[in-house]
Amino acid sequence: PPHEPFVASCADGVTLRGKLVLPAGPPRAVVQFNPGTAARLRFYEPFLEFLAGRGFACSLVDYRGSGASAPAGGLRGCRHSFSEYGTHDMPAVTRALRARFPGSPLLVVGHSAGGQSLPLSPDLAGIRGALLFAVSTGYRPGLAPHYRPQSWLFFEAFLPLSLKLTECCAATRLRLMEDLPAGVALQWRRWCRSPDYFFDERYYGDDVPEVDWAALDFPVRHVHAITDEICSPRNVATFWRHWRPAGGVEQHGFTPAEYGLAAPVRHFDYFRRRLFGETLWGEAAEWLEARLR
Repeated sequence: PPHEPFVASCADGVTLRGKLVLPAGPPRAVVQFNPGTAARLRFYEPFLEFLAGRGFACSLVDYRGSGASAPAGGLRGCRHSFSEYGTHDMPAVTRALRARFPGSPLLVVGHSAGGQSLPLSPDLAGIRGALLFAVSTGYRPGLAPHYRPQSWLFFEAFLPLSLKLTECCAATRLRLMEDLPAGVALQWRRWCRSPDYFFDERYYGDDVPEVDWAALDFPVRHVHAITDEICSPRNVATFWRHWRPAGGVEQHGFTPAEYGLAAPVRHFDYFRRRLFGETLWGEAAEWLEARLR
């Protein structure tokens, strides 16, 4: 499928950059894909190319301060916050898609933080449905036991050292993910220290705006593997107990064996063609198509 550069302008003047993955003909609908935190966007492209083959035009955009959306002068002095992904970035992409594809039905697909922050967007009107993958807290005691040391090393060892030396989370140097502004990384660490994530009373209603649950009047489907090292059953239950969308939530937690897999399904495996290109991806497309009827 053809790719096309895509730009979205936020209300506070920040410019987001990414691409559109387009179908061969006129799109039957538009998918706003919200990626995970500092994820390399190319990792999601095979899945979006699959959706484009089913007639969906898909957006794929870096959040503020990361990847193609990082400021040209670097991240020193960059004052972005994690909560702005939902309050500023996601609505900017929504507006840009409506302008690029006027009159087309709009759907949302999100992974990890791309689902967490969706309710924070002030512009959810007219969305037909949201299909979310692996959305939970990142609370360390709730992570898979083998993954907890990696989380500790990242947040408590690498991040403070990186902030001291570079004034940002310079994760690309370790080939972990895209770089993050200091404010984004520090807010993320604070949330991950609480079992309730940003719904913790210290953050919710303060640096995280209270959610207008009535605005989420579209159906939400959440897909997650019970073997996910981050989106564990414990972290899923803790995060989603706070969700009260008017359109309701459908949870689909699965075991690898249900899809003919012997190995555990990890946090980014949902978008690997060799694992799910013939199964889960087709289910995802069918669910999105059903929202158009």
